[in-house]
Amino acid sequence: MNIKYLFWNGEENRVRSLWRVLIQLLLTLFLIFVISTIVVNLLIMAGISPKFMNTAPGDTIIYFFTLVSTVLSVWFVGTKLDKRPFYEFGFDINKDWWLDFIFGFVLGIFLMGIIFIIELKAGWIEIKNSVFQGIGSGTSASVLTGIFLNLIFFIMVGIEEELLSRGYQLLNLSEGFNYKKSHPVGAIILATLVTSGFFSILHAGNPNVTAVSLINIFLAGIFLATGFVLTGQLAIPIGLHISWNFFQGNVFGFPVSGMNRQASLITIQQKGPELWTGGAFGPEAGLLGVLATLLGILLIVGWVVFRYKKAGICTGLAEYNHIKEV
Repeated sequence: MNIKYLFWNGEENRVRSLWRVLIQLLLTLFLIFVISTIVVNLLIMAGISPKFMNTAPGDTIIYFFTLVSTVLSVWFVGTKLDKRPFYEFGFDINKDWWLDFIFGFVLGIFLMGIIFIIELKAGWIEIKNSVFQGIGSGTSASVLTGIFLNLIFFIMVGIEEELLSRGYQLLNLSEGFNYKKSHPVGAIILATLVTSGFFSILHAGNPNVTAVSLINIFLAGIFLATGFVLTGQLAIPIGLHISWNFFQGNVFGFPVSGMNRQASLITIQQKGPELWTGGAFGPEAGLLGVLATLLGILLIVGWVVFRYKKAGICTGLAEYNHIKEV
């Protein structure tokens, strides 16, 4: 067998999907390292303490360059190796795209609101403080500033993680698993499982992580992928990802994937059973979080049926039938 066959798809006249995914990931990590190192050193040279990186402003600045690195790597590898324009990674933006985005954003608020209300009514959380109790004070203003910075942070997280995990990896692996273009639906399902596993691994270094929380993050990956595989666009996943994280951590005061986001409209004390609440990792590690994701999947399917009069896996994600000059 010609070794070139392992790396090059002669029918599509491009590098095979596995190598495209690996090259894009390595380029992203390289850009993050280089750009972040330069930025951090420039800040230190300007007299800013390294501890600044652990604050909300510092975190937001650093993640901005993570987003830039991911966008640049997807654009470069996408145009040069995938041979497709950037918008085909889920950003064919029009009125329908924005309507789906709004639905995803509202869905995240709705689901996290349900979790909060259930835990509050069950006595599993106690509200200790609210920013509204100190409106007009310097402390309140500081908290609101922190909340705003975290909103910017989670907007970037939603775009970056969905572009990487769903927009690039799921799309490319779907094409790769679709052997001889005979099983597009199965290929997309398999790609969804693989990328959800990788999405879980990305959170393995988070504080308070457990085996259970990683399994639940895997399920959350499937949940986030649902809107993409049904529409071929990242509108629903991005909107959902942003509001789920932001309202979880900066409105209702829960930990977000094991991390305390420092500023929240409501400050709570967790008292309920960890099996249901997720404990120090947050709702994503508890049964309530699992039930919310299952409900969310059903609601996404319902929305797609309502908007597009049908709901089915977008087989075009696994079919590369053209060579584009980009």
